Amino acid sequence: MYMQFEESPSTIQVLEAIRDTKSLNLFNALIIGDNKAIDIMVKLSISRKEFYSRISKLLRVGLIKCNYGKYSITAFGSVIHEIQLILNAAVEYYSKLENSDLSCSSSGEIGIKSEEQVIVTNSVIK
Repeated sequence: MYMQFEESPSTIQVLEAIRDTKSLNLFNALIIGDNKAIDIMVKLSISRKEFYSRISKLLRVGLIKCNYGKYSITAFGSVIHEIQLILNAAVEYYSKLENSDLSCSSSGEIGIKSEEQVIVTNSVIK
């Protein structure tokens, strides 16, 4: 239906496909199993044009696929979703990470991670 990249999409192309709130919400709706166009449009309050414009970007970069009019996440899309979860956790822990940076820089140890930094960083990644 839609042309996918013959080569792997670039990081920029993937980020552009999910860069705005509506696109990210659409991607997340597909992750949780919503797969019918009309249901997603109603749930997200987006127009038909907005829906298909965003769907075509997600299809082109290989985050989703379409089979018999139903959309689903690809293996690549699942990996990107996991990265999104890590990014969300990092944002949630931003102040702790910032404090960890400050405590390390005040100790005078340049380039060496403190035990606190390792703990906080690991908690974000897990």
